[in-house]
Amino acid sequence: MAITADVLQAVSISTPPTGTPAKIRIANVNSKKFPNREFEVPLEGDIPIDASELEWSNYFRAGLKGASGVLRQKRGQDFRHVSMDILVDGTVPAGGGLSSSAAFVCASALAVMKANGEENIDKKELVECAIVSERSVGVNSGGLDQSASVFALKDSGMLITFKPTLSATNVAFPTTKTPGRSLVFLIAQSLVAADKHVTAPVCYNLRVVECTLAALVLAKIFNLSKPLPEDGGPLGLSLRGFHDTYFEDKENITDNTEVDGATFKLQLEKLVQLTHDYLIQEEGYTREDIAQLLGLSVDEINARFTTKVPVRAERFKLRQRALHVFSEALRVQEFMEALRQCESGAVDADATIDALAAIVNATQESCREQYECSCPELDELCEIALRHGGFGSRLTGAGWGGCSVHLVPEDKVDAVKVAWEKEYYGKRHPDMTREELEQAIVVTKPGRGSIVYTVGSKAEAHLAALDAGHEAHLLEALGVLVTHAPDLRDELVARLDGAGEARLELAQVLRLAAADLLEHGVGRGVPAVQAVHDGAAEAHLRAGLGRRVQRVVVAVQAVQVRRLGGSLRRGDGVGLAVGGRVVGGRLVALGPAPAALAGVEAGADGGGVDGA
Repeated sequence: MAITADVLQAVSISTPPTGTPAKIRIANVNSKKFPNREFEVPLEGDIPIDASELEWSNYFRAGLKGASGVLRQKRGQDFRHVSMDILVDGTVPAGGGLSSSAAFVCASALAVMKANGEENIDKKELVECAIVSERSVGVNSGGLDQSASVFALKDSGMLITFKPTLSATNVAFPTTKTPGRSLVFLIAQSLVAADKHVTAPVCYNLRVVECTLAALVLAKIFNLSKPLPEDGGPLGLSLRGFHDTYFEDKENITDNTEVDGATFKLQLEKLVQLTHDYLIQEEGYTREDIAQLLGLSVDEINARFTTKVPVRAERFKLRQRALHVFSEALRVQEFMEALRQCESGAVDADATIDALAAIVNATQESCREQYECSCPELDELCEIALRHGGFGSRLTGAGWGGCSVHLVPEDKVDAVKVAWEKEYYGKRHPDMTREELEQAIVVTKPGRGSIVYTVGSKAEAHLAALDAGHEAHLLEALGVLVTHAPDLRDELVARLDGAGEARLELAQVLRLAAADLLEHGVGRGVPAVQAVHDGAAEAHLRAGLGRRVQRVVVAVQAVQVRRLGGSLRRGDGVGLAVGGRVVGGRLVALGPAPAALAGVEAGADGGGVDGA
């Protein structure tokens, strides 16, 4: 599901002279932590990325690389990029377990495609591009994050499958009529940075290798008649591949055989039992153990599995990793089944909430004991929430730090927050300010995925007046842009489409006034504009408004809950606002408009929301 935290990119484009490479200039509102960068896009060859270097702009390069591949496939090898000035901002904490890296890569890929004139972006194509792109920075993501980014719907959980093809099924969360039991999602930041780039060899990437080796060892144990199928994973093999091959070999169930949910659950239950019975080394398997089981040399094991995806380990816990993967897949089915039964009326909302909570808690236990991707801080946050009335708690994201997500009844939200402040943050981080505490704890709800918002003629008319030197109000000039006000997002879009005017809150736009970091290539010499800030206070924004400057605005909502209760993985809802000749200069109002990808909702002034 999507939450209201986001990654935002404002992009100004220009056409480079014939025969010269496009220039990319990227800045961040937090320029002290993320310094400005500039580089060229090669006329020939790939986008260079040094994955060994911890560099924030690599995530834009990754999205650029993926989008470039798509654009070259469509337009031929002679395709040439436009130059881009990019300002990055957002509220997703870096390394916080809310998929800030995937959010950044998704936003970048989408921005590059739209900036280069790609109008019809297929959702599956975008997901596949983003999955491959993030691997360019040395993180082997599986794809659920990016899938959730694109396909998420408001107020819904989502089941994402990759077999036989990528698909997403949305099911609404239960709505109870019992006072105080309405389901609220709380996100608590552990303040333990989960830097996947640094820790991947002993954490994230190691799990990829362990799961791959578990699949191969199980296939060898059961003497399957055909090799495991290659897939799009980082090592090309997976436990899902073993799942399919085992039942094809033993029960003649092929990819063409339709398997219902009940049968799929039975299969998973059997795989859990087989893993218990045959992968028996609790202490883990050495390289020598695995080589002997697979009939390979240790050098071959290293060359095939621990060099391509670098890891550091003496023992590989194949049993525990396989048990987690199969049992978590089983919880996915149970979670979605509970939602469907509630949606159909077969089970009431209160019973469904209890069932979901039990699944979420089981997932956290498995993450802690079997997959070992939790940490003491995350465990403590979960324990405190449950002790103070929460329904269910678990880590989210890749783990090893970052964030936790909690299903909490409405009447216990304040109690849980107070308990965290006293028992966790007050003890572990006694110097935290009130502002920092408020940022560490987020109350949220399921949000939407990708959208495209196009600025219409009304805003252009006001910009033309400003360009000509006439007086005009900035709010009117920015006309149809959507605010970055998470809780008001839906209402604002409804007003916009109904009344033809955007009721922007400049308080939310002000943080993006740092767009004047983009000092080059954007309109200069146009009079500054005075604007109203926060509905009352006067503020002065010195923002040049460029003449006929094309703007691309990308907003990415972070998608919360990696396989929430086994049903979701974290990812990022991707929003894209595109202006023809639109918001100019160094002030760009950004906002993740919450319209669904499917269909078109035209604004009264000619703007609207388009499906990508």
